Amino acid sequence: MKRQTRRKQTKKRKKRPALQAARKRVSPATVEEFFAMPESMQDLYMVVVNLVALVRRGFSRTRAMRELRLTRAQVDRFATSAFRKLKNGRYVAKAYDRLLRVVMVVSEDGLREVATRDSRQASKAGKHSAAVLRYLQTGSWRTSTAPDRPRRIGRTGFCWCALV
Repeated sequence: MKRQTRRKQTKKRKKRPALQAARKRVSPATVEEFFAMPESMQDLYMVVVNLVALVRRGFSRTRAMRELRLTRAQVDRFATSAFRKLKNGRYVAKAYDRLLRVVMVVSEDGLREVATRDSRQASKAGKHSAAVLRYLQTGSWRTSTAPDRPRRIGRTGFCWCALV
């Protein structure tokens, strides 16, 4: 009769839910969630959002991370949804993203903080603020100081006017 050997039971490692929750890949969805984060995390999140803007301007993701002194884990934690991976393995920024941005907007009451979850709206808010600043500095809404040049209006003809 053969003797049966008893197998040693290996200890199963327990998952640590507290650490997993801390490493969750979720960016803040509301202003309340953003301001509930510690200030250092808020700063990190804003730097990661700036990284996405740099990649859209032509920087590679790794070069932008090096410039802003970020790690891959920090970028992946907040901005994974803002990038897509090409067939060759490189990451490029999507045309627009849904990351939360808190932007300053000029209103009738003065400067206001406005939260938006669309990069296109944040871009419009930035262009508006730049136009207001340009108007306050120069007194003109024109984008350049060059004389007006003819611009095509529709299919019919030309008009001597500055289109803004």
